[in-house]
Amino acid sequence: MPCFIGGNIIHEGELHLFSISLLLDINNNTVLMEKVRQITLCDPQSPYTLKLFLFLQSNCPRLRELWFYGFTHLNDHVLPTNIQLSKIKMLLIAYDETCQYKSVRRLLLLLPNLKVLAITHQLLLTIFNDICQDQHIRDTRCKQVYELILGYYDYQNQMKNEEDEVRRIFPNLKVFDCCLE
Repeated sequence: MPCFIGGNIIHEGELHLFSISLLLDINNNTVLMEKVRQITLCDPQSPYTLKLFLFLQSNCPRLRELWFYGFTHLNDHVLPTNIQLSKIKMLLIAYDETCQYKSVRRLLLLLPNLKVLAITHQLLLTIFNDICQDQHIRDTRCKQVYELILGYYDYQNQMKNEEDEVRRIFPNLKVFDCCLE
């Protein structure tokens, strides 16, 4: 049975946040937060702040998956050295046209044990050159990703030798999956 907290839904270990500002409502129920394994963040109006990631780190010990819809950017105070969410193994980023590599990079640096990355094909195309130039991200984050899922695959805009290029960035991929939706 789903539990509704301030317009947010918690169901079978999943929390769907439609407004980051409602975290205070959830913060009062730490027993419920301890059960959360997946969080979906859907607040394209607000930058994601250090306060959010500190909250996730201290209140969600079982959190393994972080999903962003409408991800645009992280607040400038969210620096890689401030915090790490080491239990998160899966990251989903739904593409937003205003999303920049700087924010994706910061997000990747927050997740030192990332194993599964699900992004849209358009986001891959947008950040590809930056990742190729970023040796630190490739060595510390991309090498440990073993599953890459590309959503909303656009066959008309694929790179030449795309699978080889992707495997150059993510050398330990065991699963490289493209989906149309």
